[in-house]
Amino acid sequence: ALRREAEHYWDHLQLPYQRIEVPDRKIQALMEASLRGIYQNRDYKNGVLVYQVGPTVYRDVSCVDGSFFCELGVLLNRAQDTSDTLDYFLTWQRSNGRLWVYPDFWKENGLIIWSLVRYAQLTGDTAWLQKRWPHVEGMVGFIQELRRRSKQDPKALNYGLIPDGFGDGGIGGLHSEYSNVFWDYAGLRWAILGAKLLGKPEEAARWQQEMEEMDGFMRKAMQRDMRKDKHGNLYL
Repeated sequence: ALRREAEHYWDHLQLPYQRIEVPDRKIQALMEASLRGIYQNRDYKNGVLVYQVGPTVYRDVSCVDGSFFCELGVLLNRAQDTSDTLDYFLTWQRSNGRLWVYPDFWKENGLIIWSLVRYAQLTGDTAWLQKRWPHVEGMVGFIQELRRRSKQDPKALNYGLIPDGFGDGGIGGLHSEYSNVFWDYAGLRWAILGAKLLGKPEEAARWQQEMEEMDGFMRKAMQRDMRKDKHGNLYL
């Protein structure tokens, strides 16, 4: 009886299954099960439902997974679901502009900048982005602050990039690694796109200079750290 009750609930819940359809029934079933899982994992934060990582051990928000769920939400024509989640993320922003959900997880700032601008890009709602633009400016300012910190020691592996941070790649601890670097670099790039989208050429030009300078440091570091696998493929 409980199983029938659960099946009835999920069969009749209005989820956006029909937004993506493929001829293969098994693949379609896999997609719908995945979509249902994403929506099952949502939970109330500050009175609104937001996308979460999982239902048990990771029953919480994450800027990484959450950003990708937010993009998916718009593609599924559930823009309000995405907007609610992004606005919840912005409640974690500190007075210095930093978005801080997890300690030393520097990539959060770049990820949320990307998510905000991507939302406006997909929906065409520039007024929505304009309302949240001070948050973007704050996060860009904090990325610039991180870069200033990284220049304190010219001998550091991450000189001119981002201070040692939590990479979220299975290593644990704080390291000089590239995931934080790449995402904050992407954050600058998408902030520039957002500034152009909102007709802010002066900000776009300033941030372009910052991104190009970071790009120079990044290419030098990548050249230094590049390795080859046994097949001769280059990797970082």
